[in-house]
Amino acid sequence: RSIFFFRMTDNSSNIVLRWEIDNAAATFTSRNAQTRVFNEGGFEWIAGFRPEYLADTANMFLACCNQRGGEWKCEADVEYIAFRTGKSPATLKKSVKFNEGERVHELFTFGVSSSQLDMGFIKDKAVLEFHINIINSEGGSSIENTLDLSKFSSSNETRNVTLLIGDRKLQVSKEFLAIHSPVFNAMFYGNFAEKEKEEIEIKDVVYEEFVDLLHLIFPGRAMVTDSTVLHILALGDRFQMERVLDLSERFIRDSEKFKTAEKLRIADQYRLSMLRDFCLQTFSTAREIGKLQSTPEYPNFSDKMKVAICDRMMNLVNLMI
Repeated sequence: RSIFFFRMTDNSSNIVLRWEIDNAAATFTSRNAQTRVFNEGGFEWIAGFRPEYLADTANMFLACCNQRGGEWKCEADVEYIAFRTGKSPATLKKSVKFNEGERVHELFTFGVSSSQLDMGFIKDKAVLEFHINIINSEGGSSIENTLDLSKFSSSNETRNVTLLIGDRKLQVSKEFLAIHSPVFNAMFYGNFAEKEKEEIEIKDVVYEEFVDLLHLIFPGRAMVTDSTVLHILALGDRFQMERVLDLSERFIRDSEKFKTAEKLRIADQYRLSMLRDFCLQTFSTAREIGKLQSTPEYPNFSDKMKVAICDRMMNLVNLMI
């Protein structure tokens, strides 16, 4: 089983393709696998590896194409990162130029025998990332940088309830919101006054922030970004949207915007155990984790978070004995 997802920064020319591969050793030994197609940055992207038939090796590749036809090009700096068991990540950087005649670039060749794979590099799971920074491009599809506020401005047979935020209205699907949120499910179908109303007021919410949330859960191409993740996380927590919480947690985990202490504060506030454990595992010495006590975030940590920090510190101390 493989999991793929794209993460985009506020700058739509910076893209991260993350590829998580279960049963990784068997997958790599097969010498042939690839991600699904992602349409981001104005182009379509595929990453993967394929066999080099005259040797026990495979070639890792990144492909870019434009289905609109005509002349096009995409010049990008690519950084490949392989997160390895018990070792620092392996990285490789390469500048590539894609066009109609050269859609695929091989990044490197690697061995796929059992002895080569089973050395802490790959065991049961592999996590690979392709950081793509588009330097120059022509002929790609246009990129929508702003969310379409008109998408929820009119009612139809599927948008059957009106949400009132301040003096502005949003037409949404009652059923779709109920699927994603137990709070909305109870509001629409439980024993609450809102059940019979065609217009429901949502208090203490910023209109544009709630639209960001809607675009994330409704079908489309909206993504979590550095500028939206905190209010999307807060709304996901308020309305108990598990998918939104999971997307936000993973984004913050991988984001370079937030320092570790700030990530721990967010994990503490929203009870994000995966993010908390990931952050604590990044500390390799007791002295390093001890520096958390001098950060502005530490005094506001819950007792549970402080215990988790202490436990990690003691584990690191024991490793030194």
